[in-house]
Amino acid sequence: MTQLKFVDFIERDNLQEKDKLFICSNTSWAEYEAILQEKANSSAYRISFLNGVLKIMSPSRNHEIIKDFIYLLIVTYCDAIELDYYPLGSTTLKQKDKSVGKEPDTSFCFNSLKQVPDLAVEVVFSSGENPRPKGYTQCDKCKPLRISA
Repeated sequence: MTQLKFVDFIERDNLQEKDKLFICSNTSWAEYEAILQEKANSSAYRISFLNGVLKIMSPSRNHEIIKDFIYLLIVTYCDAIELDYYPLGSTTLKQKDKSVGKEPDTSFCFNSLKQVPDLAVEVVFSSGENPRPKGYTQCDKCKPLRISA
């Protein structure tokens, strides 16, 4: 049986390809909500909002590969320890009163389904970005897992 390693799936020719990011300052909460409505049926972009700064990210192919491997690791671990889990995917997490909105790459509730996931996973496939998960710390109860690649 052939053993494949995680790095075998990363497209080495595209390692320089980074996530594409659009940033817009001075965005109102109403504008953020309108953009979320416009893209309601599309999962091609991740949208975040923090104190008037709107970020729209188009994940690279390698970003998506890494996200799927992390998802599989979490599911495999939960199955191994017989932990009930509820994958929520890239569900939108937002709190108007705190002026914050995020869309993780994937998220999970453990033991029972909840309004706010227990774990939000965000892959950062770029260079020079601050590894601190901005925005999630303002969302109540959600524990971020940020992977820099």
